Amino acid sequence: MEKSQQARKDTPGAADKLVKVLRAVFNWAMNQKPALASHNPAIGIEPINKRKGGFHTWTPDEIDRFRAHWAIGTTPRLAMEVMINIGARRSDAARIGPKNEFKREGERWTRFTAYKGRNRFPVEMEARLTPELIDALEKTEVGTDSYVLSARGTPYTIESFGNAFSRWCGEAGLPHCSSHGLRKAASVAYAESGASAPELMALFGWTNFKTAQIYIEKAEKRRMRTNAFERKAAYEKRSSVPLFEPKTANETNEE
Repeated sequence: MEKSQQARKDTPGAADKLVKVLRAVFNWAMNQKPALASHNPAIGIEPINKRKGGFHTWTPDEIDRFRAHWAIGTTPRLAMEVMINIGARRSDAARIGPKNEFKREGERWTRFTAYKGRNRFPVEMEARLTPELIDALEKTEVGTDSYVLSARGTPYTIESFGNAFSRWCGEAGLPHCSSHGLRKAASVAYAESGASAPELMALFGWTNFKTAQIYIEKAEKRRMRTNAFERKAAYEKRSSVPLFEPKTANETNEE
């Protein structure tokens, strides 16, 4: 069972969910009369995705390093620009393409139904194509169905897109970064720019107000820390300036 979990480590949420479901199944089987299982092999298997705070959020420096390694015109760069400029999950970035585009007041927009929760709670997403994304689209070979194409010229599956992006991060010297963390970086950037909770919910397709509030509170804490340091520096600068200019020797003798 642990091998099955590790085989899905590139999708840690799904891997851990598999173990959770099988644990429940074996518990049920052991409680039947007669028992259908003698033990629960899922007990004791540690979750893969157990990091506090979830996936690492990309820093501005890491985004710059990825862009420096993967130039405009490359598939990895296009994939990154799609995710960070649209705020798309990898499950959406693998599917978004020209078919989703429309014009609004002369500008290019995209509209799609988020893949996550599409069956039970479908959420329609809209995003304006930024100059950075348009530049990448115009200088990269794209498909008619999906923007991002594999080396074979076909759209990626969701899983293969995630695997490929992890590999591209590693080649850029960012093995700890992932597609999940890139979406978080976009959320942080919008929150720090002053976006409200309803605006973040509209941008990222969240249905829970608390999710948006988490990013707003983080942004507020960063601003407060920055303001505190700036006030301290200003205070120290004022304190180091003497109230009166020291008198020269001649001025002292004249007195």
